[in-house]
Amino acid sequence: IRHEPPSPPVVRIRLTLRRRRVNLAEIGEGSAIPGAEHLPESLKELVIRSLRLHERVVMMDNMITGKVREKAANENPVANQLDQLAKAFALR
Repeated sequence: IRHEPPSPPVVRIRLTLRRRRVNLAEIGEGSAIPGAEHLPESLKELVIRSLRLHERVVMMDNMITGKVREKAANENPVANQLDQLAKAFALR
């Protein structure tokens, strides 16, 4: 069996799909749905935990892509680090 390499348009489409980033800002808590109060507590807790994880992923993505604000000269780097850790793990 002979394997032919993909044609240039197919390669271009694959590269475009790989480069496409998911806009994490579009995903979020959403709105309340009718009957949500009847959901099992374990499912409600899972939704809350997944939303917290989403917030952490968005924050880390912003740090990686450079969307986090630049540090001012008079800021305390230790306090900043503690604040970032607290936000990342939702401690504050």
